[in-house]
Amino acid sequence: QLCFALSSCESWQIKDEDFNYEVFYQNIIDYFEHPGSPEQQKEIDTLLLLWNQ
Repeated sequence: QLCFALSSCESWQIKDEDFNYEVFYQNIIDYFEHPGSPEQQKEIDTLLLLWNQ
């Protein structure tokens, strides 16, 4: 919603100019569900601990 609020678009769309919200959402999900390394998993675990405090 922040990206939409800061954009010049007059209505919400899945793809707005060069930004695709569906791809953005899927990238976030993939980041958390499929870490690329043990170090990345540690970063994810730390982030989730901070968010859930």
